[in-house]
Amino acid sequence: MLISVIIPTYNREVSLIRTIKNILKGKIPENDYEIIVCDDGSTDNTKILIKDLMKVHSSIKYIQLTHTGNPAKVRNAGLKKAKGTIIAFTDNDTLPNEEWLMNGIKHFTNKDIAGVEGYICTDKLLIRNWYAPVKDRRSEKDNPHSWYGYFLANMFYKKEILEKIGGFDESFITNEDIDIAWRVLSFGKIIFDEDVSVFHYPVKKERKEFLSFLKDRRIYDALLFKKHSDNFVRMFKRTFNYQRKILGAVNYIFCLVKGAFIFKVLPPFYKLLPFLFKYYLNELIFSFIRIKNRIKRKYS
Repeated sequence: MLISVIIPTYNREVSLIRTIKNILKGKIPENDYEIIVCDDGSTDNTKILIKDLMKVHSSIKYIQLTHTGNPAKVRNAGLKKAKGTIIAFTDNDTLPNEEWLMNGIKHFTNKDIAGVEGYICTDKLLIRNWYAPVKDRRSEKDNPHSWYGYFLANMFYKKEILEKIGGFDESFITNEDIDIAWRVLSFGKIIFDEDVSVFHYPVKKERKEFLSFLKDRRIYDALLFKKHSDNFVRMFKRTFNYQRKILGAVNYIFCLVKGAFIFKVLPPFYKLLPFLFKYYLNELIFSFIRIKNRIKRKYS
C-alpha cells in the first residue's frame, strides 16, 4: 500500500529538513511512500531547500500556498494531492523513528481499524505533561472520546474515511485534530500504539506563553462542544481535574464561555452543570472535613 505523509510547515526550514531526512532513513522503501510538504507561505528558504531535496528524492512533493495561518486548510491541501491509501500526519518539528511508518501501517490489515494514534515523546517538561498523559488513557475499556489527544504530530488514517467525512473542518484553527478523530470514530476504531513513535523537539516557550497556547485551544473547545456535545461532555468530565491543575478551573470555564461569544455559538452548557455542581459540592465537603480535622488536632 502507498502511504502519503503530510507535513504542514511555515518558516521552519531547519527542523523541517531534519524531519524529512529522518523519514527518509526509515525501514520502508522510498517507493512505498510519498512525502507531501504543505507550505503555508513560508518566507524563509523552505522552498529552495525542498526543491533541492526533490532533485534527489522523487518521493517528495511540494505544495506552496498563500499564508493562511489555518493548519486545517493547509492539511486539506495535502490531502487533496495525496495518492496513498493511508495518510500519515506529522509536524515540521518532529523526528519519527526508523520504524515509524512500518509500525503505523501494520494495523490497517485489520478492517475495523480506521486510524492509529502514535506516541509523542519529548524531553521538555511542559510539552511532556501535555502529550505524555495520552499514553495511559487509551484502552479498550475507555471511551475513545473521553480524553484529549489525537495530535496530528503523529496520526495515521485511512484516506477513504477522511474523504468520506470531507477532510478537516477549516472553521477550527486549533482542535481540528480532536474534531476529525471524533468524526473518524464513526467509521471504525482508532488505536494507540506506543511503538509508532516520534520525538517532538522542545518548543522554546516560557510557562506563560505555553499557558496562552493552551487557552487558545480551550477557546476552540466551544466549537467542539457545539459540534460534538455528548462526546465533549465525556471528555470534559474526565479531563476536568487535569485542566484545572494546568489552567485553573475558572480560566478553563472562562475560555469556554469566551469561545462561545467569539464564534457566536451556543453550546449546551446546561449539560455540564450537574457535573460541576457535584464536583464543587464534593470539594466543599472535603474542605470542611480538612478544616474540622485541623481544628480537632490543634485542640486535642
